[in-house]
Amino acid sequence: MLYVTRSPYLVHTARNLYYALEYANDEQAVKFSCPSRNTWPACVCRQAVRWGFHDFAQWFARHRAASRLKDPYPLFEEFQAS
Repeated sequence: MLYVTRSPYLVHTARNLYYALEYANDEQAVKFSCPSRNTWPACVCRQAVRWGFHDFAQWFARHRAASRLKDPYPLFEEFQAS
């Protein structure tokens, strides 16, 4: 599971909420990330902010196989809110 946002505050808050529940699952790896400027999540975040939804949806369609998401809009919305 990967939680990516451009907001250090959201990363900190999400991490604290997740671990406050003291949930443990040895088969689950969780990473909370606020990517540095040159990582692929940061590049996608920056580009998504510049794109409109139509452009993002076209990009997403080319990469859909790598994701379990079927609808690109929630991801686009998250990038816009970052």
